[in-house]
Amino acid sequence: MSIQIENKLKLLDAAFKAVQETFKQMIDVDVSRGPISSREENPLLGDINVIASIPLRTPPNFDGELFLYLPERIYLFILSKMVGQLLTMDSEEAKTGAGEILNIVGGHVNLMLAKDGFSIKQDQLPRILSEQERKTLSSLLSDGLMMTFNSAMGAFFVEVIES
Repeated sequence: MSIQIENKLKLLDAAFKAVQETFKQMIDVDVSRGPISSREENPLLGDINVIASIPLRTPPNFDGELFLYLPERIYLFILSKMVGQLLTMDSEEAKTGAGEILNIVGGHVNLMLAKDGFSIKQDQLPRILSEQERKTLSSLLSDGLMMTFNSAMGAFFVEVIES
C-alpha cells in the first residue's frame, strides 16, 4: 500500500472517530462507519448541499484537504441541536455553522492523530464551499478517498484529498 493511501486511510479513520465522538457529545447522535470509496463511486453525493473544508498539513509527507459533505436537512438538524432552536438555511448561524462544525471535528481529528504520533498543522480556518468551488479545488488535488457516515439523521460524508 502506498504511503499516500496509508495517510488518507489514517486521516479517514481519525475523522470517523472524531465525528463519532463530536456528534455523540454535542447532539447525542450515534454515527457508524460506512464504506470507503472514491467520489466518482459514490451515488449519494447528489443530495449534498453543504460542503466545508480544512486545509491539512500532516508532517512529514501529507498536504491536502479534509472535506465534510452534508445534506441540507442533516446540516440544519445538527445546527439546530447545537444552538437549541430551529434554523433555516438563510439564518446567520447556517451561513457560518458548517465551518464551526468542521473546526470542532478538525480539532478532534488532531487529537485522534496525536494518539498515533501524528499531528495536523491547520494553517487556515475551515471554509464553506459551493459545489463549483469544490470541483475547482479538487481538480487541483489528487484523487481522494471518501468515507460514508451513517446515522439516524441519514448519510453524510468526509473526504481526504492530497495535494
